[in-house]
Amino acid sequence: MNKRIIVEILKIGIPTIIGILLTNLNSIFDMIFLNSLNNKEILGIISPYQAFASSIGYLIGHGGGLIYKDNKSFNYGNKLIRLSFIINIFISIIGIIYSFKLNNEFQIYYLIIIIASIFSVLIIIINNLLRFNKIVYRSMFILLIGLLTNIVFDYLLINNIGIIGNAISYLISQFIIFILMYIVYRFKCRNDNNYEFSYLLIIKYGLSSFIYQLLTSLSIFMIIYYSKLNDSIVLFNLCNRSYMLLLGIAYGISQATMPLINKENNKSIIINSLIIIYSLLIIEIPLFIFSNNIVYYFTNLDYSRDFILFLISIYFISPTILLNINLQVNKKLFKANLLAILRSGGIFIILLVIIKNISISRLISDILVLGVGICLISKDIKNNC
Repeated sequence: MNKRIIVEILKIGIPTIIGILLTNLNSIFDMIFLNSLNNKEILGIISPYQAFASSIGYLIGHGGGLIYKDNKSFNYGNKLIRLSFIINIFISIIGIIYSFKLNNEFQIYYLIIIIASIFSVLIIIINNLLRFNKIVYRSMFILLIGLLTNIVFDYLLINNIGIIGNAISYLISQFIIFILMYIVYRFKCRNDNNYEFSYLLIIKYGLSSFIYQLLTSLSIFMIIYYSKLNDSIVLFNLCNRSYMLLLGIAYGISQATMPLINKENNKSIIINSLIIIYSLLIIEIPLFIFSNNIVYYFTNLDYSRDFILFLISIYFISPTILLNINLQVNKKLFKANLLAILRSGGIFIILLVIIKNISISRLISDILVLGVGICLISKDIKNNC
């Protein structure tokens, strides 16, 4: 255990984790307010689209971010933001075309969320730029402002105009976060370093993140499909949102290592990051203890086996996230892309089709993917020793 490295990781990782948790808490509070309307169908409408739109954010944010890490050019970062905006306008058009298949109330909800998702993706880009400049505390506070804004407007609007109020609240919060983050980026990252803008390099370095998000959207769609068959969409919405919320720990620590990794400290970074991740996962203990109460509160169901299996899966997928980002930063692109395909749903989707049980498929796939990740990175670690 290296105390210096642990301190460096925690300095970036803790505010990053809090920022990710705040982002995911937005969706948790939305679920609480929407459940109060007894409108279950809306919970499954927007998640696949948001995951797909986010894939562009991660492609440009992580791919361009790895290049930005070396040049720290303000103009380069601005170009990434503009590129993301243009691409998401085209994606939004596809979403708008799909929205015509929905009934009137859902159509309005969907259209507002599509607009909000443009800002959500831009937030991913700017947040990455700020993280590479180690400006993480301001990001954390801005995300907290966004969460509080969303909660306040949900409370004020949902009771008056229903699910459309939820969409408007989300739009307002995402717009505020985007504006505040861009202001911080504009005034705190004014480096005019030279840079070479390459679309090919952005795709090359960001492909594993893009693949992960794209297949994640397919996984979410499959979860929605199979949970509808079993009339358990609310239960698995809770399981999946809790799963993503807790993965914020692994993502936060893993993303914190991105500005710190080099060939000399790679093994030490991985070991110390794992120590931090598993130490922080102690917060799962009360979730196990009160799992029945949690499931009943959110779903009115009195069995928690699926929720518990999702919680157990966290212990296997968390280190895989760290290994995947490590491979990506070290530009082991084939291995990073392969692991991204497997951990985002490559194995999970196959198992789900065969077993037809969401929680068991999730657990088995996360165990198998961790084994693959260890095999992929073990040779690189030995070579650095």
